[in-house]
Amino acid sequence: MAWLNRCVCVLSISFLAVGSAWANFELSPDGVKRLVIQQSRQAEIIMQEAQLGDLEYDQAASIFDWAFTAETSFETTQAEALTGFAQDQSDTTTYGFGVSKRLSTGTDVSLSYQRLDWEAELSSFFDGRISPQQTQDYYIFKMEQSLLQNAFGSADRLRYRAAKLTVEQGDLRELESTESLVVSALELYWNAFVAKQSVEESKLAVQRYVDLEKIVLRKKRLKVVTPGEVERVQAELEQQRQNLEARKTLYAALDDQLKQLLQIKAPGPLTFVIPKNLPELPQLDLPKVDSLRPVKSAELERSKQELNLEKTVSETRNQLSLVASVAGTGIDSESGEAFQEAVGLIKPTYYVGLSYTMPINSHLNKGLRTNAQVQRDVARLRHLETQEQADNQLRDLSRDVVARKKIADSSQKTMQLRQQAAKDVEKAYKQGRIDIRNLTDAYNLYFNAQTSRLRAIGNYYIVRNRFLAAKDELVK
Repeated sequence: MAWLNRCVCVLSISFLAVGSAWANFELSPDGVKRLVIQQSRQAEIIMQEAQLGDLEYDQAASIFDWAFTAETSFETTQAEALTGFAQDQSDTTTYGFGVSKRLSTGTDVSLSYQRLDWEAELSSFFDGRISPQQTQDYYIFKMEQSLLQNAFGSADRLRYRAAKLTVEQGDLRELESTESLVVSALELYWNAFVAKQSVEESKLAVQRYVDLEKIVLRKKRLKVVTPGEVERVQAELEQQRQNLEARKTLYAALDDQLKQLLQIKAPGPLTFVIPKNLPELPQLDLPKVDSLRPVKSAELERSKQELNLEKTVSETRNQLSLVASVAGTGIDSESGEAFQEAVGLIKPTYYVGLSYTMPINSHLNKGLRTNAQVQRDVARLRHLETQEQADNQLRDLSRDVVARKKIADSSQKTMQLRQQAAKDVEKAYKQGRIDIRNLTDAYNLYFNAQTSRLRAIGNYYIVRNRFLAAKDELVK
């Protein structure tokens, strides 16, 4: 029985440990960053949407894909011919295949082969000089070269280069979107932390006014209270209770939002793991704006639209194509002989020609070129605008993070001074040297200083993360 009791004890301790872990989920800023990237739905959406940009690249690359075709058919007929009853019935079986490909030079090449097997029941009026079984083999190699529109594959290559830039742009945007998600998650984390601490401070404020109410009620019983003194304290107590309820509601909402974002299933409240001291200021050296992801993305968009304009100009030119082909044909009652005759080019067919198409006053081509020029100009302006915005944002955030650090440090001193002032005024009130108004004012100033200190700490962390994100250092 001793070993059974030990097992029960161990299991009980284990379940208590698990329950405690679920009841109080410890969460640090680094944990927020890790969880939002690894298991949040929004991070999964960002990753999935980033793959959508690959379609443009696949479409551009598919121009150069090999294509294979195959066909087969069977026909039987007893139809009459104008020349008379040459046959009572004929059966024709056809099958063939071919391959085609567009080269990077804009050359369309194709090779196809076809075999036709013919078998007939000849009419009695037929002279008998043709075999009732015939095989025809036919193959053709064809080449078509663009000379003006998409000249030598220029538009195809430009489309392919632009598609590669789209993929690069998608990678940058995925990182930037992930970084923005991390910034939002950390802001939610710090707002929830401030809300939770505000709840705790409100509880202390309510308790302090409860104690003060007891004091003034005792003075009332001793008939040494001034007019309105009790009511003033009770009104302040109700106000603090109202603040407590409002802050509880706000914290509960932020706690739910943070758990949902990070996909935390713990039913209990979160335990915030916060460093005891504020972190030092980050490096204030500003990087070159051209090295930042938003500027790189805008630069890629500009390059892509310039390529698109060149492609559009090429595609809207008049169409001039050089067409050439060579074909071989073989017909024999023996299928092998027919094939050898076709492959050996015993009776070849050669063809060369030019094809020219010129649209007259094409509104579509004019509109396509104008649209491509406008998109190119807009991309240039957005690139310049993004550079200036990134430079201004870095400067603003570098100043803001320094100011927020000073404010956070100063708010700590302010709270300590307000706390000491509240103690001194409370002591003087108990000695009957000052009015209750001075004490409630001192309390409220102290409570406001506590709230301001918490908000200042949260704001410093939030601005610090924004500054690191603007430098592309929060997510790499």
